[in-house]
Amino acid sequence: MKCLRCGSEKSEKRRESHGLVGLPGIILVGVWVERCLDCGEYEVEIPRHSRLMEVVTRGILNKRGRLVGMEIRWLRGELEMTGVELARHVGVSGESVSKWERDQMKQSPPVDLLLRMLVGRRLGEGVFPEEALPLVSTEEREPLRMRLRFDEGDWKMEGGSEKGVVSDPTQAVWVPLSL
Repeated sequence: MKCLRCGSEKSEKRRESHGLVGLPGIILVGVWVERCLDCGEYEVEIPRHSRLMEVVTRGILNKRGRLVGMEIRWLRGELEMTGVELARHVGVSGESVSKWERDQMKQSPPVDLLLRMLVGRRLGEGVFPEEALPLVSTEEREPLRMRLRFDEGDWKMEGGSEKGVVSDPTQAVWVPLSL
């Protein structure tokens, strides 16, 4: 590869673990990273990108704790709405949505659930069903931490991730995980 930053032709390609841009708690395990040996610029190869985005979105919807700012921003992106449009849908001001996304203000528990339901509805039946509602904590507010590995043609959760979600986001249907 020719480096886009410095023009060097010297690079190294190897498997690494890498945080997902915008959601640093999501770690992609064992992805190919090509790194310029002169300036350090790198490029991450993400197989089945759209599937990964779906798994991450399902993980956010199904996390046990309340949503944090970067997750609200991610879900708003999934809805393809501006902050003002989302505000109209949930009955608040655009300023409130902006403050939620910057973690300057907490959204109410009902708004948290409403946002999840809006995105779940957009993604399809069974993605975030009514049974999930009582499993979401109204107090805990930590970013989702999930390790994902591309294996056998699909993205899978890697050990220990289950404690953060109420359902495995890599599955096609919602199946509650044991508490």
